[in-house]
Amino acid sequence: LQLATGEQQRLRLRWPDQAAGCSSRLGRLDWSVVVLDELTVDLTLSAELAPQGSESSRGLVLLQESSRNRKFKGSFEPATDPRLHSVGDDISATVERVEAVIFDFNNSFS
Repeated sequence: LQLATGEQQRLRLRWPDQAAGCSSRLGRLDWSVVVLDELTVDLTLSAELAPQGSESSRGLVLLQESSRNRKFKGSFEPATDPRLHSVGDDISATVERVEAVIFDFNNSFS
Protein backbone atom coordinates (compact mmCIF):
# COMPACT_ATOMS: atom_id res chain seq x y z
CA LEU A 1 0.00 0.00 0.00
CA GLN A 2 1.32 3.41 -0.92
CA LEU A 3 -0.19 6.50 0.66
CA ALA A 4 1.01 9.83 -0.71
CA THR A 5 1.03 13.04 1.29
CA GLY A 6 -2.51 14.29 1.84
CA GLU A 7 -4.20 11.03 0.81
CA GLN A 8 -6.72 8.78 2.50
CA GLN A 9 -7.22 5.14 1.63
CA ARG A 10 -9.58 2.40 2.80
CA LEU A 11 -8.76 -1.30 2.69
CA ARG A 12 -11.67 -3.70 3.18
CA LEU A 13 -10.65 -7.24 4.14
CA ARG A 14 -13.57 -9.61 3.59
CA TRP A 15 -14.08 -11.84 6.61
CA PRO A 16 -15.59 -14.93 4.95
CA ASP A 17 -12.79 -17.18 3.77
CA GLN A 18 -13.30 -17.27 0.00
CA ALA A 19 -10.88 -20.18 -0.44
CA ALA A 20 -12.99 -22.38 1.85
CA GLY A 21 -16.36 -21.13 0.60
CA CYS A 22 -18.66 -18.36 1.74
CA SER A 23 -19.92 -20.22 4.80
CA SER A 24 -16.43 -20.54 6.29
CA ARG A 25 -15.31 -17.77 8.66
CA LEU A 26 -11.77 -16.82 9.52
CA GLY A 27 -10.92 -17.36 13.17
CA ARG A 28 -8.47 -14.60 14.04
CA LEU A 29 -6.75 -11.66 12.38
CA ASP A 30 -3.38 -10.38 13.57
CA TRP A 31 -2.17 -7.19 11.91
CA SER A 32 1.03 -5.21 11.87
CA VAL A 33 1.51 -1.95 9.98
CA VAL A 34 4.86 -0.20 9.59
CA VAL A 35 5.08 3.22 7.94
CA LEU A 36 8.30 3.84 6.03
CA ASP A 37 10.36 6.95 5.28
CA GLU A 38 10.00 8.49 8.77
CA LEU A 39 6.37 9.38 8.06
CA THR A 40 3.32 8.98 10.30
CA VAL A 41 -0.29 8.17 9.40
CA ASP A 42 -3.63 7.95 11.17
CA LEU A 43 -5.14 4.47 11.27
CA THR A 44 -8.64 3.46 12.32
CA LEU A 45 -9.82 -0.16 12.26
CA SER A 46 -13.45 -1.28 12.27
CA ALA A 47 -15.41 -4.50 11.91
CA GLU A 48 -18.28 -4.26 9.44
CA LEU A 49 -21.41 -6.15 10.48
CA ALA A 50 -24.10 -7.36 8.11
CA PRO A 51 -27.57 -5.88 8.58
CA GLN A 52 -29.78 -7.77 11.04
CA GLY A 53 -32.93 -7.41 9.00
CA SER A 54 -34.14 -6.04 5.71
CA GLU A 55 -34.76 -2.60 7.24
CA SER A 56 -31.44 -2.16 9.06
CA SER A 57 -28.12 -0.92 7.72
CA ARG A 58 -24.62 -2.28 8.10
CA GLY A 59 -23.06 -1.67 11.48
CA LEU A 60 -19.50 -0.78 12.40
CA VAL A 61 -17.70 -1.82 15.56
CA LEU A 62 -14.60 0.22 16.31
CA LEU A 63 -11.58 -2.05 16.80
CA GLN A 64 -8.90 0.63 17.03
CA GLU A 65 -9.55 4.33 17.41
CA SER A 66 -7.79 6.71 15.11
CA SER A 67 -4.23 7.20 16.22
CA ARG A 68 -1.23 8.83 14.57
CA ASN A 69 1.88 6.72 14.57
CA ARG A 70 4.51 4.87 12.55
CA LYS A 71 3.77 1.38 13.87
CA PHE A 72 0.47 -0.35 14.58
CA LYS A 73 -0.15 -3.85 15.86
CA GLY A 74 -3.23 -5.69 17.04
CA SER A 75 -5.53 -8.65 16.71
CA PHE A 76 -9.21 -9.38 16.27
CA GLU A 77 -10.93 -12.63 17.17
CA PRO A 78 -14.71 -12.21 16.86
CA ALA A 79 -15.64 -15.22 19.00
CA THR A 80 -13.92 -13.75 22.08
CA ASP A 81 -13.92 -10.02 21.36
CA PRO A 82 -15.76 -8.06 24.09
CA ARG A 83 -16.59 -5.24 21.66
CA LEU A 84 -18.94 -7.61 19.82
CA HIS A 85 -20.66 -8.68 23.05
CA SER A 86 -22.05 -5.17 23.45
CA VAL A 87 -23.63 -5.31 19.96
CA GLY A 88 -26.08 -8.07 20.79
CA ASP A 89 -27.01 -10.65 23.40
CA ASP A 90 -26.32 -13.62 21.14
CA ILE A 91 -22.54 -13.49 20.53
CA SER A 92 -22.60 -16.37 18.04
CA ALA A 93 -25.14 -14.52 15.88
CA THR A 94 -23.05 -11.34 16.09
CA VAL A 95 -19.88 -13.21 15.10
CA GLU A 96 -21.69 -14.58 12.04
CA ARG A 97 -22.57 -10.99 11.07
CA VAL A 98 -18.90 -9.93 10.72
CA GLU A 99 -18.46 -9.31 7.00
CA ALA A 100 -15.20 -7.39 6.82
CA VAL A 101 -12.44 -5.65 8.70
CA ILE A 102 -11.85 -2.11 7.46
CA PHE A 103 -8.49 -0.34 7.64
CA ASP A 104 -8.83 3.44 7.19
CA PHE A 105 -5.46 5.08 6.53
CA ASN A 106 -5.26 8.87 6.61
CA ASN A 107 -2.34 11.07 5.68
CA SER A 108 -4.36 14.23 5.01
CA PHE A 109 -2.58 16.16 7.77
CA SER A 110 0.73 16.08 5.86
